[in-house]
Amino acid sequence: MSLTAPLVYLFIGLPMVMREHGWTGSEIGLLQLAGLPAILKFVMATPIDRYKLGRASYRNWAMMLGLFYAAALLGFTVSVVASCC
Repeated sequence: MSLTAPLVYLFIGLPMVMREHGWTGSEIGLLQLAGLPAILKFVMATPIDRYKLGRASYRNWAMMLGLFYAAALLGFTVSVVASCC
């Protein structure tokens, strides 16, 4: 229950409140993309443990995935801004 209640609020309640305050669907969706690493950590756990990237494998994986995530968020942001203007 202690894990479910915040998730229900963040994925259902918060978007409803944001919509009432005038946020668009695109802005709400971009905000929810911030939770993507938590979802992907289950998918990426096996490859990270199986394939080593040099001597400091976990650090290298974290840097690579962090850069990829930042690039993806930047790409989504640019596409939303370009479609709005």
